[in-house]
Amino acid sequence: MLAGWVATKGLQDDRASLLTRLNAAIADHDAKVGPSFLMRDLDADGTEGADTAG
Repeated sequence: MLAGWVATKGLQDDRASLLTRLNAAIADHDAKVGPSFLMRDLDADGTEGADTAG
């Protein structure tokens, strides 16, 4: 699901791989991370509309 979303958005990152590795490291099935957590449009600097000016 996440890999398809990344391809549709034309993104060049490793979100799908990250999700697979992350969930492989979590033993408790109920604590695993869902794909929607990584399905966000981020700005070029990796933020999501956050005001990063100090």
